[in-house]
Amino acid sequence: EDLDMVISPLLLALAILPAMPIVEDDAVLAEGRKLLDGQHAPAAIEHLDAALSTGTSDERAVRLLLSEARLLNAEPELALEVLAGLDWESDYEVALAMGRAQAAWAGWQQSPEDAQFVVMDAISYLERAVELAPAGDHRARVDVGFLYLDSLQDHQTATQLADEGLATDPEQGELLFLRGAAGTYTYWNAYQTGDEEATKAAMEASVTDLLAAVDRMPRDQVGPWVRLQWLYKTNGQPRDCVRAAIEIIDRQPDTPFDNLYALARQYAAEREWEAAGAALEKMVSLSARELTDRIRRESPEDFEWVTQYLAWSIDPFFNRNDQGTARAILAAIVAANPKNTEDFEWVTQYLAWSIDPF
Repeated sequence: EDLDMVISPLLLALAILPAMPIVEDDAVLAEGRKLLDGQHAPAAIEHLDAALSTGTSDERAVRLLLSEARLLNAEPELALEVLAGLDWESDYEVALAMGRAQAAWAGWQQSPEDAQFVVMDAISYLERAVELAPAGDHRARVDVGFLYLDSLQDHQTATQLADEGLATDPEQGELLFLRGAAGTYTYWNAYQTGDEEATKAAMEASVTDLLAAVDRMPRDQVGPWVRLQWLYKTNGQPRDCVRAAIEIIDRQPDTPFDNLYALARQYAAEREWEAAGAALEKMVSLSARELTDRIRRESPEDFEWVTQYLAWSIDPFFNRNDQGTARAILAAIVAANPKNTEDFEWVTQYLAWSIDPF
């Protein structure tokens, strides 16, 4: 099983870390930051390009902010161009920006070899940024740690980087996330060797770090939950796996149903009714119609067994006398028009029951 973390590892650091601070008392820069914070990257680019042309603001600061805007607009090559000529060897913010732009640019390469080459350049810039970083600023350390981890599969170096930062800042959320994420590799390596004691220890250490990171990072940063979901799934903890998937949707409501539906489908087939039922309950609470549509898109050879097993997943709600939830799930399944409803007449009967028969 591959260590597929869903989120692109080359862009992960950009997604979880705070944007470059603009501290200058400059109306042009303030407007650019406001546009970026409002997710208006194209407008920010136009605004900052004009500022460069007129020379009305500090050129270094404008270029740094413009590079950030280009990255947010999925233009890493242009982000690199705008930074050309700035002093990255002695300027922390420039070295950090160069490293981030190079990391993003790696994702646009046509071959793994080219991507690896660009990643190594990114690491060089970020390692210099780590050396230049002011006390308490761990952005470059976390960025380069995730590059080592997810691009080079070097979890030892990632762990070392995290430990060095945590030695002086033990409550820093992104560093705890980095160490917990590196721990998933330690866990997987132990799991593959069959060493149960080492596997258990690595699992517990990684989960502890990731849950600690959850408490210390902004609510909308779901990276720790993505890693937790993978850990729980691989370790045979269906209910915890679905709980992590639900946390991801709760924290980023625009997340598609793909992951949650796949888990409901898998755990229903495995007769893990609690886990499958929890996933279905969450989907129905958000959009019963979308659940129905996904069932309808099942292939002809899978459609009947999927509807049957998903319907059986109401068992936990039936046992708890939670008729409202059970009925809502069944209604979404029946709306997909399965042909096998005659095989479980209890569906029609259950749907007809009142919310409170007593």
